[in-house]
Amino acid sequence: NGIVDILYRAIDTIMDRHDSPIWGISVPFQEQIIKAFQCVAYIRKKRPGAFIVMGGPTIAQYFRNLPDTRLFSIVDAFAYHEKELTLKALADVIKNKGSLHTVPGIAFKEGDTFIVTAPPEPIPINLSAVPDYDALDLDSYLRKREDMTVPFRLTKGCAWGRCTFCTSFHSGYQQIDPDIILEQLLNIYHNAGIRKFMFSDEASPLPVLDYLAEKIIELGLSVSWLFHTRLTRKLTQERCDLYARAGCVKAYIGIES
Repeated sequence: NGIVDILYRAIDTIMDRHDSPIWGISVPFQEQIIKAFQCVAYIRKKRPGAFIVMGGPTIAQYFRNLPDTRLFSIVDAFAYHEKELTLKALADVIKNKGSLHTVPGIAFKEGDTFIVTAPPEPIPINLSAVPDYDALDLDSYLRKREDMTVPFRLTKGCAWGRCTFCTSFHSGYQQIDPDIILEQLLNIYHNAGIRKFMFSDEASPLPVLDYLAEKIIELGLSVSWLFHTRLTRKLTQERCDLYARAGCVKAYIGIES
């Protein structure tokens, strides 16, 4: 598998730079599951003493009720919630040889028993940090930075929150302060030189999009963006005209049943 060979080489490069006692794999999409477990098996072979934890939306959705514990032959724990506090607690436990029972939001095997710890405290969305694109060499990618589309979240969870196939079915709903998301967008616009954005919420809040569109026009920003929403009478022609003037090029509209 050519894709996995590329991933293996990337893992080798990371291993040459870091001798970390903890390795994490995040699985955002279903089609990545097999490759993710192949990477985990590779890490286990190369670092047999490391602690390996898997998380991400796909793990949260599909690996909550494991039928057996065979996966724990290569994975030490699965993480089901926001990972900032979980990873911090896990690092403290591994460093101090503490108990995994004190790490929030994970599942692990203890003897023949499957243990699931209580979830961590939710982090308010207004305290979520903007991604640090300075940590990446954006000019080394095949697509130039001005052609990259980077995601933004205006919410956590979903205001509808009833579709059982979706990871947001399990989460509480929060909406970010519009001034904060504008500051984050301007930060990436000016410092990283990125001009294309995607508001990746299940249903982006239209009043927040109104505010951002008006600010984009007022500040004269040269951007293009797209968003996800649901079929609603509030998505009027006037709103669509405003978004288009502010650089919106596409809207994905979900109709769920």
